[in-house]
Amino acid sequence: MQMKLLAIGLCALLGLSTTAHAVPVEFDKPSAIAPNVAFWKKVYAEWRLDDIALTDEDNLGIIYRVFRVPKRGDKDSQGRTRQQVITAMRTEVETAMHALQQKQPKDASSLTGVERDVFIALQVSNRADKYTRTAKIRGQNGLYERFVQGYANSGLYERFIGEELARAGLPKELIGVAFVESLFQTAAHSKVGAAGVWQFMSYTGKEYMQLNTVVDERWDPVLATEAAAKYLKQAKKELGTWPLAITSYNYGRGGMRALARAAGTNDFNVILAASTNKRFGFAARNYYASFLAVLEILDEQAVRFAGVQKKPAWSYDVVRMPFSLFSTQVVATGLVDQATFEALNPALTNEAARGRQPLPHGMSLRLPRGQGEAIIAAVNALPERDKHKAQRAAKAIVTTTSAQRLKDIAKKHGVPLDLVAMRNGLAPDAIVAKGGRLVIPPPQAKTSLLPEARAMPLPPMAVNPSPVLLADAAELLPAAVKAPAKKAERVGDVVLASALTGVVSVGRVRSELLEAPSLPAVDVIAGTVETALPAVDAIAGLMPRSVSVEPSPVDVADVGVAAGTS
Repeated sequence: MQMKLLAIGLCALLGLSTTAHAVPVEFDKPSAIAPNVAFWKKVYAEWRLDDIALTDEDNLGIIYRVFRVPKRGDKDSQGRTRQQVITAMRTEVETAMHALQQKQPKDASSLTGVERDVFIALQVSNRADKYTRTAKIRGQNGLYERFVQGYANSGLYERFIGEELARAGLPKELIGVAFVESLFQTAAHSKVGAAGVWQFMSYTGKEYMQLNTVVDERWDPVLATEAAAKYLKQAKKELGTWPLAITSYNYGRGGMRALARAAGTNDFNVILAASTNKRFGFAARNYYASFLAVLEILDEQAVRFAGVQKKPAWSYDVVRMPFSLFSTQVVATGLVDQATFEALNPALTNEAARGRQPLPHGMSLRLPRGQGEAIIAAVNALPERDKHKAQRAAKAIVTTTSAQRLKDIAKKHGVPLDLVAMRNGLAPDAIVAKGGRLVIPPPQAKTSLLPEARAMPLPPMAVNPSPVLLADAAELLPAAVKAPAKKAERVGDVVLASALTGVVSVGRVRSELLEAPSLPAVDVIAGTVETALPAVDAIAGLMPRSVSVEPSPVDVADVGVAAGTS
């Protein structure tokens, strides 16, 4: 009794919890995994990266020995590499186990060295074969340094993650799943392709978020939290208990349903004991124990990490892009550097972040706190040609195999009709003649708006004057595409469609059109196409005249600026 009171007093002095109240009751600790929870607390909060613990993989309460190894690439005083030291230590434990199997000692009084250590470690086991389980010896390195760094990193996002979990009606403690998944290493990428703080695989990520040429939202801690919340909420609904739902984050909902059916219960203790499925391996069986260990450590953070300074929460403005543009154009304003831009917008793919893939009109971005309005003003002040630089980036040149409505072509390629019409200088209700060649711009990538941007209106799209489109289309096309079109034999054939959509060299437009019978005269002056007769309007449903239209100005007030933090 005195020893128990002394232990409680010591824990109180250190600020460490001695009861289960630290973890919410809904996250119960099944008796079968209590030793595993204690093990993972040591892994996360005590053992260093160069500490190796040899344990029984089926009972982490059995720890044969813990020893220090050289850092990767280094050697110890005996000239042994890290792996050689681990192998030697494992061999010593196996040798001791073989000796104990022969001796069958009743106590440790006659034992020394490794044999004594192994005997004491195995006293918690009642298994008759405990000295022959050498194949079950498992090495685990500590993660203390990474946990501390993750703890510091979590300061950036924990407020936003907590708010999102609360919006979903979920316990804030589920942030522990992100610790288990990535230890809040923001650039975490597993060998099997899981990415981001919440470590979504691409095929699972596509169920809940956008993964395309512009964004991979798995890398954004806030957007990925929304996806994780949806998953966990559905898992809890389907599986009934948090131990099963949280374990499913590693093993899958279907896998956990199958284990529960096989065991005839959703009692986690029973499932662990009954499961013989080899796929339900070490990581899955220990996932919930790891989660509980994280919660207990976080409850003790005031003492465990007293000297660790968390990074301050993200602070930023949120804006919506007034038109399609390249990220390099945002950085070129001089109001945000490339590194900061990428750090604030981690969902952007490398292609989009480095200006090789245009950002769609209306996309939301985080910008440095207090700079949002100024950056939008600078972008709106770009010369007209620069404003349409991204819009002119062509995805493909397509040739129609039959007369087709422009809206059907746009739908087929997943590009908004107004964007295709604008890019080709056509009316939205145009019918493109057989053999017509069209520039298909990149589709407006579907990106879910940042939470702060969802109440912000979509900025009006700046209209790109068709003269610029026609001239630039010709400039962008390779030589093979600029080859002369076939002569038209009747009104509405390919020559007119090709000329007015800018897929032949601008310098050839006049001569090609004039050789086609029944066509009006066409002048090409500074890249503009002006038709003299309204008859052109009837040809392939084209615009009656190629009229230069000034882009709609985008007022900063229309775009709006939302603060990420106060």
